[in-house]
Amino acid sequence: MRRSIATVLLLVGAQVLFVPAVARAADLDQPTCEAFTGAWWDEPTSTCFVPGDSLTGPHLTVPAGVTLRVRDEPPQVATLDALTIDVDGVLRIETALTLMQPITNRGTVDVASYGHLTFLDTGVANHGVIGGDVGADTVVRGSIFRNYGTISRRVEVWDSTVVHNYGTANLDVLVLDATWINHCGSSYSVAAVIDEDGTVSTLDCSIVTIIDPAPTSGEPPLIVDWAISLTNDGDEELADPQVVLSADGGTSSFETLTGPPAAGDAGSDGVLGVDETWSWTVQTEELADVTVNATGSGVAPTGLVVTFPDDPEARAVATVSVASATSSTTTVAPAATTSTTGVLPFTGFEQESTTVVALALVVVGLALLVPARWWPWVPRRGTKRSGR
Repeated sequence: MRRSIATVLLLVGAQVLFVPAVARAADLDQPTCEAFTGAWWDEPTSTCFVPGDSLTGPHLTVPAGVTLRVRDEPPQVATLDALTIDVDGVLRIETALTLMQPITNRGTVDVASYGHLTFLDTGVANHGVIGGDVGADTVVRGSIFRNYGTISRRVEVWDSTVVHNYGTANLDVLVLDATWINHCGSSYSVAAVIDEDGTVSTLDCSIVTIIDPAPTSGEPPLIVDWAISLTNDGDEELADPQVVLSADGGTSSFETLTGPPAAGDAGSDGVLGVDETWSWTVQTEELADVTVNATGSGVAPTGLVVTFPDDPEARAVATVSVASATSSTTTVAPAATTSTTGVLPFTGFEQESTTVVALALVVVGLALLVPARWWPWVPRRGTKRSGR
């Protein structure tokens, strides 16, 4: 009994002591903030003020609703070479700060006009906003920078850096000594570019849909094999490729073709690669003329859906002609009848006359089935006819 109680107490004690410690190590709160040398916590604004060179640890998360203000008075240079950061709240840089470990921003990274933020030899994934005051400066050196959100103000790109812009870049100044790639569907606006032998390229997303029926004409019922292909002739891989078939101009669909295709998915990865062509065959039975629209689509890395009408070549149209039954048989017209008496020739009973005749025949038939003794106008045996 005592052993069981002791076990329970140990488990409860471990939960009380250990779980909060793990949480404090992961999320920025008052205890975590005050554990940094020279830092203090402002409760009304949920803000942690911390000197740049006192930020340590393997990982730090700035949760939503919390602000981390990195500041030195006067501003100094601080290099964080062992701290990875996830930002869901606000990271405010009020000093010269260099980050050398991966950072993922889903909130806001804000640089003061007298601050300076450098990403050095690391990976940056921005899903939020990176910007700051007028005159704020963000430098990327030797890193892979992926922008899915918004980046603004002054940005310097140096030392074999590759910037992939999938979101919005609205820059006052771009100092470029490396590679900047705008993916299709992104937004790129720069007021001034200081070219230091860098390159800016904009990728295109495009597809081509082809539909080819065989045969294109014939007698009903006509069996038609529709050969459909979808080709990526752009610069980006496209996810979720498909072709929608419609026989009413696109109002509705009778078939949606998706992966895996009958042929063409070279990597068997469900992605329509650059210069890759997927193909399908659909068989239908046609009884009349039909026009089929084939509309292809795919999703770019930015989330942009590449399809018709923005991409005119994403839709193809084909028509199959089917001869009607009346035109496929020989009809002999009746000989013309000439009447000199003004009486129309007999061409058969009309529908109403036929019905009357049929009813009369039924009545007569029923009357014949009834025994003669039930007929009121036939005198019965042993009676005299009236009037005699």
